[in-house]
Amino acid sequence: MKVFTIDIGNSHPHCGEFYNGELSNVSTLKPGFDSGDEPVVVSAVGNETFHHEAALRPNHYYENGKYFDMPVHYTQQLGEDRLVQAGFLYHQWPDELSSFHTVVLIDAGTFITVDIVNKSEGFLGGYIYPGISHFFSSFPKGNLLPKNDFVPQLSSRPGSNTLECIQFAGGQYLQSIISRAARQHKEAGFLLTGGSAEHLSTDSISSQFVLKKHYIHYSLFDLFCRVTSS
Repeated sequence: MKVFTIDIGNSHPHCGEFYNGELSNVSTLKPGFDSGDEPVVVSAVGNETFHHEAALRPNHYYENGKYFDMPVHYTQQLGEDRLVQAGFLYHQWPDELSSFHTVVLIDAGTFITVDIVNKSEGFLGGYIYPGISHFFSSFPKGNLLPKNDFVPQLSSRPGSNTLECIQFAGGQYLQSIISRAARQHKEAGFLLTGGSAEHLSTDSISSQFVLKKHYIHYSLFDLFCRVTSS
C-alpha cells in the first residue's frame, strides 16, 4: 500500500511516498500531482494552492485545545506543520530521548521554529525566527554587497572579506538560536529537523540531541496510521 505525505510550507513544497510503511522517496511536489486512489495526508501553511478533497489534515483532529489527546497550549490556530510534528513527538517519544521529560523541537526551514513539548503537559508553545535564507536575503539590498548563494559558517576568527563576514554572521545567527534554547531548557533533550538542520551548531547543547531527517513526513504518516487504525 502507498501513502502520500505532502508538506506545503512557506516555500519548496514536497511530497513523500510511503510504501508498506516505509518512506521510499521525498521529492518536489510537481504541478498536477495526482495520487490516483492512494491516500494523501497534507500539512499546509498560508494560502496553499494545492487542494485534495479526500486528504487528511492535522487541523481536522485539533479541537478544544487538544490534538488527539495531546494538550495544546496555544491561543491561536497552530500551524499544521508545528502541530503534527509536536503530536508525533508527543505520541512517539524517541527512544534516544526517553530519559527527558521535555524536548525542544527545532525545525529549520524557511522559518526556524523552536517548540517545546512535554511528556505530560503536551505542546507548551515556542518561538519563530527567520530562516537562514531570509537572513541572507537582506544582504543583496545593500550597495556593493555580494549577491552570492551564501552558506552559513562558524569561525573563531573575524571575516577577512565581505563574503566571509556575511557567512560567519549567518553561522553565528544560527548558533545564537540554539544557544538561547539550550540555556533556557538545560534539562531538555533536543530534536533537530528541517532542510537547514545540518547547518545548526549543536556545540552549545549539553544534553542529548538527535537529528531526524524528513520528520514532517513521518509525522504525517503517523497521523494517517492513527486515523485509519481507530
